[in-house]
Amino acid sequence: MAQRKPEEKVRLNQVIRLADSLPPEERGQLFRHLEFRFWDEEWNRIAREVNEKRKAQGLPPATDEDIHAEIDARRSPEELEALRREIQKGIDSLERDGGIPAEQVFAELKERYKKLKKAAS
Repeated sequence: MAQRKPEEKVRLNQVIRLADSLPPEERGQLFRHLEFRFWDEEWNRIAREVNEKRKAQGLPPATDEDIHAEIDARRSPEELEALRREIQKGIDSLERDGGIPAEQVFAELKERYKKLKKAAS
């Protein structure tokens, strides 16, 4: 797959189409990656720690894979296995029952955020 320039925007529907086109094993890998990647606070904290160490050692900045490896290294085998089981449950459910159409998900999210915004004002 061609690398995009940072300034190029990827639309969510493009990502969803790509995820839907993946074979089950690769889709599982993608979900595992996203599970880790979007733990923003933990991810950013660990990324800073790893990059500080790498900088002190004269190494280039860490890649996403380096951060994943560090997060995995900090987890116990039991935590990793529990996480894998939960992810597999989701994958199995998706393969067995099918997913929810993206349009439905986005409509529900829009409605939920409208209600939250209205309640906050």
